Amino acid sequence: LVRALAASGSIVWHYQPGAGEVDTSPGVCDLNGDGSLDIIVCSTAGRITAVDAQGKQQWYYDARQTISNPPALWMARRQPRVTVVTNPGKVICLDGRSGSRLWDYSMPAEVDWGSTAPVAADMNGDGVVELVVADRTGNLICLSDDGSLQWSARCDGGLNSAPALADINADGEMEILLGSAKSPLICFSHTGQELWRAPQSAGSGSSPVVTDLESDGAPEIVVGIEDGLAVYSRTGKRLWHHRMKKPVHDAIAVADIDDDDRKEIVVADLFGHVACLEDNGAVKWTANAEQRVRRSPAIADIDGDSVVEILIGGYSAALHIFDPDGNLKERFPLHASMNAMPTVVDFKGNEQKTVLCAAGSRMSAISWMAGPPQRSSPALWTFYRVDSGRTGSDFIAAPSRQPRITAIDYGPMYIGANHLKVTVKNPASEPLQLALALEGNNAGAQESTIRSADSVFTAILPYSLNGQSAVNLTFKCRLSSGKKRLASREKSFYVIPFAKDLADLSTTLADIEAAIPTLPDQAFVQEQLLVLNHRFTRIAEKSRTAGTLPVIQRSALQEDVAALRTDANRWLATARAAAKAGTALAIYGANPWAPFGGMEEIVEGRTWPAARKLECFGNEIESAAFNIANFSGQSMTVLISMDPLRSAADSNQVLAPAGVFSFHEVLNVPTETLDYSADALPVIGQARTLVIPAWEMRQLWINVHSDSLPAGDWRCTLRVHTLQIESQATSASLTIKRWPFSPAQPQPLRLCHWGYVHTSLLKDQPQAALEDQISHGTNVFVATGDQAPQARYDEEGNLVGAINFSTHDEYMSRHAQHGIILFFNYQTALKGPAPHFSPAWAKAYKAWLRVWVQHLQELGVGYENYALYPIDEPGLNEGLVEAFIQYAKPVREVNPSVQIYTDPVERATLQELQKMAPYVDIWCPNRNGYLLHQGAEKLAFLKSTGSTVWTYECEGNAKHQSPLGYYRAQSWLTWFRGLTGIGFWSYCTHNKNPWFMPDGGHDYLLIYSGRGVVSSKRWEAIRDGIEEYGLLVQLQKAVDAAAAKPEAAKAVAAARNILTEQASVLARYCGLDKAGTLPGMDGMAALRTLEDRRHQKITQVRNSMANAFDQLSEYSTSK
Repeated sequence: LVRALAASGSIVWHYQPGAGEVDTSPGVCDLNGDGSLDIIVCSTAGRITAVDAQGKQQWYYDARQTISNPPALWMARRQPRVTVVTNPGKVICLDGRSGSRLWDYSMPAEVDWGSTAPVAADMNGDGVVELVVADRTGNLICLSDDGSLQWSARCDGGLNSAPALADINADGEMEILLGSAKSPLICFSHTGQELWRAPQSAGSGSSPVVTDLESDGAPEIVVGIEDGLAVYSRTGKRLWHHRMKKPVHDAIAVADIDDDDRKEIVVADLFGHVACLEDNGAVKWTANAEQRVRRSPAIADIDGDSVVEILIGGYSAALHIFDPDGNLKERFPLHASMNAMPTVVDFKGNEQKTVLCAAGSRMSAISWMAGPPQRSSPALWTFYRVDSGRTGSDFIAAPSRQPRITAIDYGPMYIGANHLKVTVKNPASEPLQLALALEGNNAGAQESTIRSADSVFTAILPYSLNGQSAVNLTFKCRLSSGKKRLASREKSFYVIPFAKDLADLSTTLADIEAAIPTLPDQAFVQEQLLVLNHRFTRIAEKSRTAGTLPVIQRSALQEDVAALRTDANRWLATARAAAKAGTALAIYGANPWAPFGGMEEIVEGRTWPAARKLECFGNEIESAAFNIANFSGQSMTVLISMDPLRSAADSNQVLAPAGVFSFHEVLNVPTETLDYSADALPVIGQARTLVIPAWEMRQLWINVHSDSLPAGDWRCTLRVHTLQIESQATSASLTIKRWPFSPAQPQPLRLCHWGYVHTSLLKDQPQAALEDQISHGTNVFVATGDQAPQARYDEEGNLVGAINFSTHDEYMSRHAQHGIILFFNYQTALKGPAPHFSPAWAKAYKAWLRVWVQHLQELGVGYENYALYPIDEPGLNEGLVEAFIQYAKPVREVNPSVQIYTDPVERATLQELQKMAPYVDIWCPNRNGYLLHQGAEKLAFLKSTGSTVWTYECEGNAKHQSPLGYYRAQSWLTWFRGLTGIGFWSYCTHNKNPWFMPDGGHDYLLIYSGRGVVSSKRWEAIRDGIEEYGLLVQLQKAVDAAAAKPEAAKAVAAARNILTEQASVLARYCGLDKAGTLPGMDGMAALRTLEDRRHQKITQVRNSMANAFDQLSEYSTSK
């Protein structure tokens, strides 16, 4: 049976370049950074045109020479480039954004009509693209990305095919394969040295294709020869040959078309005969395309049924569409014959396919899909020569074990500070040396050498351009192992002061101007562009005499250029995002744990789809975030609402959002480092509205309370409406997976944070503060001397009068039921005429303690629910350890069952800890001094005492501390070190308002004041870590329950890996890894990327935990 196409094909649009025929396959790339692919169309009249997904012309360039070969598209320093070779042999490189000519290079001879293509690829793995071009007389040319000649080679007999580039010998560098009139296949090294040629007298008929045909990790080369098709090994040995009726040109495609895990070759000859061959050359089926075919078939699912079609275009003026068995499904008529490949494009990245056919004078876009497919839609062979770089290879070599230079960044070469950055891959982790050098007139010689055995390492050589005069710069890098040189690179540049700065600025300003007509609100950006252009004109005038300016004025000019570059780039990114959004109101998905950067996130490309997936266990609060942008010149007030949740399993099962969600605005607050941190999370007000200033963005934070959700998958829609007469609206989707497992209860991890509410800015809201602490996992409360029983004694050491328990009892009635009470500095509540540690004081102290302990028993407070905390941070200052012992020893004498708490710091020696040990029931050592890169011996001793061991930390600059690293990961670090409690200084310990700059101190407080307690990202992260510690405890219980059962061995092993190896990875985020917990030299953009990686890893580990619970559930009751 012949399977018909699922839908009829229809013409979406035609494009005619205005002159000449469209005789080449198009190039495909996102040219303007809007997230949608664009195409490059070349005509025989020499016109090169950029066309968008709707068939609208974006720009054109007239080469004024015939073009019959396809363009190559590639990226240079993240900017798109378009390269063509004209028939007379001129290689032209254009800026893909604007179509402006960047450079050209004249080949020694012309090229044949429709027989070759420029090829763009990083041949030596240094991160810089090279271009390879061959001409008809046998010249093989390699050009740098700036058009300069790297090398040339000569081949007798002429070169009549497009080169293929692939690493066929696994040395980490690409080889070049192409055919000549005298040999079907010749192999050159990446430096142009001939390595071998196939021992055959017949010349080639096609450009070679490199692929792993046999799926064995080794490449084969498929090439057309005079009488058919041949397959060669990577050493040039012919493996097999299939005879066709006529010669084969470039009509070769390779893919697993029938999903049997074996690749097939689909080949057509110049008679229109089509054959599908197995990987060993056996014929699978044959078909007929009527007339000659010169270009590759396309292999893709074009109708959305998940089954691929084979599309063949040729001189029959029709597109022949076959199923995987070779049956003709449709003959789609074209208005002229095709000399190009039918190119399959997914413009929007949603798997909705469009087929581009270059026939006669126009390019036609044809579609068999009305919208994105509902099922996975494979696309196996969609571009001529495999990709838009025209490499002719889909083979991916196994990673080379040889050390190599993988990337070189010479810096932007702007006036001011720059750097040469070289990255090396060292798979065997052998000791290597990387030497960098810079030579140049008026620049002086600079050198730097680093030694490393890391598997990947980077060397940086800073350099500066002062802008006084032009300079020749030569960069050199050399990679060595001992005395053996492994690789070297050298490149020279001629730098004219401010020329690169101004050229890039001019391009950016032109790009902004080009984007304005597409904006939903143009006036404001037009005004900004006028200001930017005025600044540019003033700077350009000054730069003409930069060499004559005094140093101070030239430095000021440099700063003006840098500031203009920052502003221009910001407005370009913003304008492009607004154009892509199409409306003034837009919403994007966000990582709630990355520091919110406002519109800088758009500059960084963080415009994620407005669809977020959140996964949670029972009795958790998990968080999601969306960024809402205002692309207009007027401030907006927007109303936030959430649709009811619907079960993915049963659409009739609906839950109201109330009780499931709480909505918060992320606010910037000033910090001790004189900048801002997007840290505060006030609940959105009664109307649930946000105000978004003109051309700004705000972050919406959503807490999901999983205890209100039954287990399963849930979907809901967040809606945002502007409060305008003509309201604008946008929406985002939120998918929630609620797993049927919960953290251990009661909460196994202790949390202490020194919440001195009674003397803090929350003193008037004690109940709100207590509820907030409990909801975030607080189960250790620190009472001060004010809350200890107040007593007096006389000169003889006798207690005088009644002990005052009123404040004490009030505190205990509120807090004791929720956890352990630590009585800090309790001894100050005992007042009398004698100094501490005197006989009179000791007598009174013991008597007071006896009464107090008895009173606690009468209140029903057991020994396990409180501890005495006489000295803070023993070891910090001289005498504190001795003081601790002097306060603690009488406690032991009065009642050994009373617990004593201490929090020693790094300066406390092992000998001092040993002296303290008889008097300690709860150790809480400082994280930095005991759990990170030092203090292992002391931590081991604390654990050996058998007492409880917690940890705490009190680093400054708290508002900038990583929520995932410093706060959330402390729970993982505690698990990793075998401890049972965490602590942070501090929740709320004073009256200084954290909404403002700290007055002569550090940012420490975890919360903010308002109507109730205003949370922070850091406070939310602590709760998440506590919940995950509870999951680890519960998973350990499940492992213990299943460990003795042989049938559970695999599930137990997987769970133990989570409890050890995977937990250790997350533990390292809390001060053990190189990234640290504060912003580094690379700034907030780098920190956002780091937090993305951390969040992704945490999500992966949580998924693994859910799978482990599921696998162990039949052996455990831990559900």
